[in-house]
Amino acid sequence: MTWSVTPGRPSTTDHACEKSAGAGGEGGVMVRRMHISECRAEDVVLLDQHLPSGGTTSFHARRFVRHTAGSSTYLVAWNDGCPVGNGEVRWNGCSAPEVQAAFPDCPEINGLHVAEPLRGTGIGTALIRRAERLAGQRSTRTIGLGVDDHGNPRAAALYTRLGYRPTVRYVDRRSYIDRDGIEHHVEDPCVFLVKELTPDTVDADGRRSRIY
Repeated sequence: MTWSVTPGRPSTTDHACEKSAGAGGEGGVMVRRMHISECRAEDVVLLDQHLPSGGTTSFHARRFVRHTAGSSTYLVAWNDGCPVGNGEVRWNGCSAPEVQAAFPDCPEINGLHVAEPLRGTGIGTALIRRAERLAGQRSTRTIGLGVDDHGNPRAAALYTRLGYRPTVRYVDRRSYIDRDGIEHHVEDPCVFLVKELTPDTVDADGRRSRIY
């Protein structure tokens, strides 16, 4: 498996997800050439195709708008030209008032997602490491992310292993309109986890590299 971080989307002849039974992640998808890049305008359609929002509007498009405005950096993980994961670094931090009050200058890794068949292959870790390096380049000393207070133990275990520690409890409030035109309001109890960034961090492939 090859890992790299590129400034743009890797070139490929097509964008089909290539699968190999019995190899790769939990669903048998082979991770062969994984790249992480910042989202570009032409990537939004592919993200909607392979990692759909589930509602009537595209959250990939909304994240890309923030990305182009400079208030966030939208990262996409690619496997052989197919988007298989994503995460947004929100430079203004978590929007919850409780978190803003406690950590006003802490950027947030938001909406971290990996395609289900490829979970456990290191893609989520690579996205987080990339976000940490971006924060370090801005001389940011902390970075945080929210996790479901009780419903996502696997993600919580990953964040703990990567050095994130629980701080503030808050309620993540959001709304969306489903494909039948019905508006849903969601409230999830969450914990905001924070990591102190140091001059050195461990890359996804185990090497040491400076982040600021």
